[in-house]
Formats: sequence, C-alpha cells, structure tokens
Amino acid sequence: MATAVTTYEERHGGRSPPPKFGEWYQLASGSAVIDEFEQIDKDLEIFWTMSPSTLRKRVERATSYTGVGSIIVKNGQVIASDLRTGTKDLDYAELINMVEKFSRHLPDMLIPVNLEHAPRVIPSWADKQLHSHAYLQSTTKRTPTTSGNESFLVTDVLGRDTSSRPDKNQPWHRKLASELRHMYQEACPPISPLKARFRMNIGSFCSACVKPHSRGQFLDKWVRSLETCNQPDLAYLHSFFLSDPVLPLVQELVPLFSSSKTDGFSDIVLPLSPSQADEPDREETFSERKDTLFWSTSVTAHALNEDALRGSHKTRLLHLINDPNVGDRVTMVLPLHESEESFKSESVLVTQANHDLSFNFGVGYNDSCSGRICDLVKQLYGKNNEGEDAMGYRYILLTDEDNGPPKSLCKVLRSRSVPFVSTIFQTWYSERLTPWLHFVPIDIRYQALHATFLYFTGTENRARMNGIDMYLKGRPSDAEWIAQQGQRWTARALQKEDREIYLFRLLLEWGRLIDDRRDSIGYRKNPDGEYRSDDWSRPPLP
Repeated sequence: MATAVTTYEERHGGRSPPPKFGEWYQLASGSAVIDEFEQIDKDLEIFWTMSPSTLRKRVERATSYTGVGSIIVKNGQVIASDLRTGTKDLDYAELINMVEKFSRHLPDMLIPVNLEHAPRVIPSWADKQLHSHAYLQSTTKRTPTTSGNESFLVTDVLGRDTSSRPDKNQPWHRKLASELRHMYQEACPPISPLKARFRMNIGSFCSACVKPHSRGQFLDKWVRSLETCNQPDLAYLHSFFLSDPVLPLVQELVPLFSSSKTDGFSDIVLPLSPSQADEPDREETFSERKDTLFWSTSVTAHALNEDALRGSHKTRLLHLINDPNVGDRVTMVLPLHESEESFKSESVLVTQANHDLSFNFGVGYNDSCSGRICDLVKQLYGKNNEGEDAMGYRYILLTDEDNGPPKSLCKVLRSRSVPFVSTIFQTWYSERLTPWLHFVPIDIRYQALHATFLYFTGTENRARMNGIDMYLKGRPSDAEWIAQQGQRWTARALQKEDREIYLFRLLLEWGRLIDDRRDSIGYRKNPDGEYRSDDWSRPPLP
C-alpha cells in the first residue's frame, strides 16, 4: 500500500490518491497492473480545467444527446437508463454489473455512456485551449462563494450554458464524412502535420507520415502509430474518416464515456469488451493450425461511398490481396543469392508475393449492402469466408471496424494463434500490450504486411520469390512464442477482473473531479501514520 501511494503521488505531481483508494487497492493488489493507468490520466486531464459545478452541468448536457445512455449511482445503488438500445456487440450489462460491485464506495454520480462504437466528442483545439487558459487564470483569481465549499472559476463563466439543451427525441442533421474530417483537423494541435498538410496526394505513399513510428518499412513504435494527428494521410485511408457518422458528433467539451477513441477526440475510455471476448479457444496447438494468414471482414452500405471505395482500410486490403493491379509492387526482405544470413530489400510484384504466400482473405455483406457501389465491391472482391473459424489458422489479421477497434482482438490474444493487429483506435488495454511481444503490429497502410508474414512463414516448400535461388526459411517458432506470450499476458492483465479494476480506478478519479473539495480530499496518512480516506463532499443527486 505504501509503495502504491508513493508511486501515485510521484506520477501525479504530489497529488494524493482519490478517496477510497485503499478499497481499490484491495481489489487490485493481485493484478499485474497496479501503477500504470496513463490512459485514465490522459482522458481526464482536460476536465481538470473545469470546476466541479461546471463538470456536473456538462454531464447533464451530455446525457441529452442522441445515442447516449446513462448509469446513475445514488446512495450506493446503480440505475441504468437507455443502455439496452446500445450496440449489441458491446456488453453494457457487464458494465452495469461491474459498477454494482464497488458502487458503495462511490459518491453519487451520473455517468453518460456513448452507445455507438465510434468516439464522438471532438471539440476544436482552440476550444480546449480556451478552457486550459481560463483554468490557469482562475488558480490566481479565486473568490469565496456563499457555500464556502467551492471557488468561483473563470471556467464557470465559460461553462454557463446559454443555449438550449439538445433533445435526443428530435431529428438531427447528419454530418458528412467531409465535415468529420474538417472537425478532426480543427481538433488536432496547430503544430501537427495534419494541420500543415491536410490536403494530401492520396495516390502516393506518405513516407514522412510513417517514419516516426517505423524502422524501415516495419512498424516499430506502436503507441506513436496511434498518434493520428501526426499522420495527415490517414484522413483518407480509413473508413472512420471516409464514412458519414452514424450518430451526431459533439463539438463542445462534455464528459462522455466511450469504448474507444482516436487521437484528437476527448471521449473518456471505458473498459467495455465485445460480447465474444471471453469465448474459449480451439484445442489444436499452434503447429496443428493452418499455416495461413486469415482475415475476414464485412462491409455495409453505410460505410461505402466513392471515397471509401478508393481509400477505406478494408477495400484497400481486399484490393491488395484479392485483386491487385498487374503492375503493383511491394517491398520484401529477401536473402541474397546463395546466402542464408544476408538479406536485402527487393521490389516484388504483388501478384507474385500473393502467390508465394498463403492468404485467406474474404468479405461478407449484410442485407443492407445494396446499390451500385456495393454491387461493385461484390464483383471485385466477392470471396466470402464468414463461415470459417479464424481460430483454425496460425495467423489472424485483425483490422478496425468501420467505426471502432477490432472486435476479436482480446479473443485472439487468448488463443494459440498469433494476432496481426492494424488499428488507429485507443482502448483501455492499448497501453497494456507490447508489439512484437504480445502481437504483431501492422501499419494501416499495409506496406510491410507481406514482408512481415514472410518472416514467419518463409518460402520453403513454395515458389522461389523474385527468382532468387535460395528459399527463405520461415520462423514459425518466433510466431508461436509471440502467441504464447500474448496468451499468458492476457490471462494476467486482460481478464474481467482487470476490467473491474480499471473501471473502479476510473470512477474514483472521476468522483474526485466532480467533488467540490477535490483539491483537498484524498487518501493519505493521518498523524498516527495510518492511511485514511477523506469522505466525499459532493452533494447527492436529487
């Protein structure tokens, strides 16, 4: 306990842990992760620039948006509102059950929950800086209020709501993908490459966009690869930016708890899991599974338009593997002639690379996929492998959905197969995973997909790629080792209990943020040297 408290204070500039930290520590003491919750700190940092009263008003406003449910904690009891209408793939029932396990330790609070996979809170960078500037000014200009419990902040003035609250029952104007891209540009820092180079030549490869997170053509720094504001080409290479938003975006800074986010968004990430995340693995060992890279996706009419047909991360991948142009080329790392220890990069025809490697890539279509563009996709990439079990393969490629992270990542991490992961989304577990140890990272541009897969599978017993006399010996033992490490770590750090620990910690931090005495309450030693928890002072919900 003493170490946990000291570490917390060191990581938070001397600030004490929140009240009830001792109860949280009792739950977390058996976990592999005790001290590192950087995602929570990053998500909540901007809300320290608002006073507790302003935050509570913003919470109420957030619940009035279309597609937002809520969890109410009152007197230790949990009440859910409008959560059953959410996305079926996300387990909101589990979320409610988790809150009920520790709700007696929480103050009264209202938790607005985003019912859509996609993040939605996207205030401009200028708006976020306005709050930060006002907060800095307020720290030296506080005057007592009549209650004596709270100081008047400049952010209270900024937070006063003079507009009408949105009515979730009223029709709303659907935003276009082009409007989303503009909002996203405005949400990124002014010095970010996205601001400087928003208009891209999408027909050419942006080497400057990948260099900061790559070693050669391979993805090396995964966390940096999630900094999408530094990669302007991604605005035209992913369905999320190329599809019209399903639900209205929120351009004001409000607290909204979501399952994931991308760089630039201000949602607060919840430890929500897809409903199939805990499904058991097959019995076959790694070596008994097919020596093939498997990928299955689905397309919907909503996510298909002229821009998405050219640039979507799904259609680009289908084109690369299932229907490449005759002259398309890819860079491979191949052995020098008559050498097993020396290698060089060579340009190889994509058609030859696809022939010499074993891929099983397919696409499915739901009933709503109709019309000219859907028909064209079916004609070009009609192969359907939806009925196959991905767990029968050694290698499984996991890409983002149109509006969120891969659904099956946790499931594959628990298996004996190796996950190849390509994503732009941040989740509660992103910071817990290490690339090349727990999974194989793949850049969203796929420039190293063939070369990465070749490293593990080799060309032995297949054609000699690019006319080279030497076969490239694969390293399946390395792949099996990664699968084992991911499986073991998942059992230690990504279980349901770990989601509970994360959520408890998040809501304790949130409870302090909305408390009128947040700068003075905490968990600390008393004069007798014993740890004690201050009481929550926030007034109860009406």
